[in-house]
Formats: sequence, C-alpha cells, structure tokens
Amino acid sequence: MLCGSCGTDIPTTNSTCPRCGTPVGAPAVAPNTRTYAVRALGAATSVALAVCIAASLVSALSPVLGREIARRALTHPAPDLLNGAALLDTALSILFGVTLLASAVLLTTWLYRARKNLEAFPGAEVTMGAEVTMGAGWAVGGWFVPPRPARGRPYGAGRRRLAPPTEAELAGTP
Repeated sequence: MLCGSCGTDIPTTNSTCPRCGTPVGAPAVAPNTRTYAVRALGAATSVALAVCIAASLVSALSPVLGREIARRALTHPAPDLLNGAALLDTALSILFGVTLLASAVLLTTWLYRARKNLEAFPGAEVTMGAEVTMGAGWAVGGWFVPPRPARGRPYGAGRRRLAPPTEAELAGTP
C-alpha cells in the first residue's frame, strides 16, 4: 500500500508510514505538497522549555545560596568562596539564557512547520476575516507584531486630525 501523503510503500504490518508517520488510511494530502515532521520537534521544544523552567527556578534560588556563601565568607575569610558564588550565579544565568533562546528557536520552527503542513490539506486555511488569508510566515512573524492598543482603536486612529467644528455645530444646530 502506498502512503497518501508521501507516496512511500507501506508494509502491510505497519499501521503508519515509516517515512512521514501518516496513519494508514488517513486522508491524502494535496499532491506535490511537502509536509514537515513536527512530532520530534514538538518533543524537543517541550524538553527545552522544561529545562528552561528548571534553570529559571534554580537561578531564582541562587541569591539564597549566595547569601549563605557570603555568611560563611564573613566567618572564614576566603576569596574563593565569593568567587565561587559569583561564578555559580553567572553559570546559572547563562544556562537560563541559552535554554530560553533554544526554546524560542524550537518553538518558532515548530509553529512554522505546523502551519506549513496545513497547506497540504485541501480546504484547510487560516483566515482573518472574509478575504484575508494568513500565510505560513505569519506563524513566526506574528510574534513580532505588537498587540492592538487596549483602547480598542486600530493603529493610526488616534493620530487622525479631525476637521474643526462648523459654526452651526458650535451654535448647537444641525
């Protein structure tokens, strides 16, 4: 049996395609449309976020450890103790920054690939309103667009200059 997504020959003993992971009998995707594997990338993103959260929690506790090291340094003057506390704090901050950056890269890559996979299924599209279709680039680029102002006005609405009131409007007559 051939996979409906990638065209690979699926052995009769398999329940999914060995190449793309599509379940046997799943709806076929549009022909000549590339699909991306997202399962492993999603798992890697989850692990990176978990490490980032753990590094953040440990980094938040480093001042407590630093205070204890400083207390010990007062009773037993040793410059290595204070240097060790500073080095620990720096290492934890670097670990947090690296894992945060890795998580951001993995997450945006996963979002792009997951959105790009929608193009493989006929009739599936992301729209904003009746005639605006969002492309796959918006899965990443949308994170860099600032949110709408809280007052509910679109950008530029508050900057428009209104015409001065007419004499009739000032006098209160229509």
